[in-house]
Amino acid sequence: MAINYREEKTLRARLTARYYPSARAGADDRAAHELVQTVASAADPECFYRPSYWPTPDSQDFLDALGLVAAAREALEYAELQLLDAGRRGGLTWEALGEALGYAPAAARQGASGRARRLLERWPGSRAGTGGTVLRQGEAAAASPPPTTENLTEDLTAETNNWFDS
Repeated sequence: MAINYREEKTLRARLTARYYPSARAGADDRAAHELVQTVASAADPECFYRPSYWPTPDSQDFLDALGLVAAAREALEYAELQLLDAGRRGGLTWEALGEALGYAPAAARQGASGRARRLLERWPGSRAGTGGTVLRQGEAAAASPPPTTENLTEDLTAETNNWFDS
């Protein structure tokens, strides 16, 4: 599903103005995931946190929030990929990352590495980082030169294989 960023901006501006009246138009628009949660919480009669300034959601609010779900999902999944990558670069094991993601200990390694692989397929260029080395591990990474445009595909494939094997 392609995200229409102009439409997303319109939806975010409308919901921000409605639920956060003190926000400056255009400058303080809330993130898609925050607005989706805001409308869902405002619609929930059992919500424990509902500021008095929130209006009762109307049908347009529901449609706008649902229109932001894809953008919210994409932002959170990209953040998840960044966190998995940072965790691996920081020395965390696949087991530790998998358990943090909620996988049972016996399935944590496979679950986390499988999730990372699926996210990397969605954002193949996200691994470049500083000099294209963010997913390399150990001393070999420090000694490796950054990839050139000529060998970027080969280098990223090797990085991916090394990342998942470690």
